[in-house]
Amino acid sequence: MKFGVCSFSGHAIHRGKGRILVRPNGATFLLAKKKCRSHLQMGMNPKKVSWTLASRIIRKKAVAFKSSSISVPKVAKPVRAFVGLSLNDLKSKMSSESEVAKSGSVRFSKRDKIRSIAKK
Repeated sequence: MKFGVCSFSGHAIHRGKGRILVRPNGATFLLAKKKCRSHLQMGMNPKKVSWTLASRIIRKKAVAFKSSSISVPKVAKPVRAFVGLSLNDLKSKMSSESEVAKSGSVRFSKRDKIRSIAKK
């Protein structure tokens, strides 16, 4: 089981391993190894040390955050008939509605008719 992540290296610290370093100002650091502790106390930048996760992310050797989204193909829904309306009638009605949408909005054509009547 994972206990935490090292404040310097970014590596996982398992249960029963690692140390906690507390500075006089109250800042706490969870460290995996003595090597990490000594580097942190010397004031070294983790981005400059080649074996740390921060350095690997900068050099594009490691991924910062893995995307957990999985693409799922869409399932085509079958067209079903309504009660009192056959499947053939429904398909013809759907095709006629799409033709109206392609030809232009009915609302705009009505507005144009009203304007032409108002001009007369």
